[in-house]
Amino acid sequence: MQSVYAFFSFWIMTNSVMALNVEVALQLQKIIYTFWIQADAVMTYPDYFIKDISHCKVRNLKMLEELGQIDYLFCDKTGTLTKNELVFNSFSIIHEGELLLQ
Repeated sequence: MQSVYAFFSFWIMTNSVMALNVEVALQLQKIIYTFWIQADAVMTYPDYFIKDISHCKVRNLKMLEELGQIDYLFCDKTGTLTKNELVFNSFSIIHEGELLLQ
């Protein structure tokens, strides 16, 4: 009986700190933002091999929180000296070994 009392008292204390509907609203907000990112027409690139347009793929909901913490952006300019053009091919965000965005 004492463990049940301890569980419910802990649950009441944590529930008063952050309501459950706030957590649900935050998760729904992340899901809606990922759909907006995937449907953005600017974040597309042509795939010349299969003659199709590829869109951005969000693979993780933590992506929105991690994008604000980008410190370095590496760019490969191969081909600019020979053809004098730079074509953006793709990018990926990898955080702690997990692919967040491609």
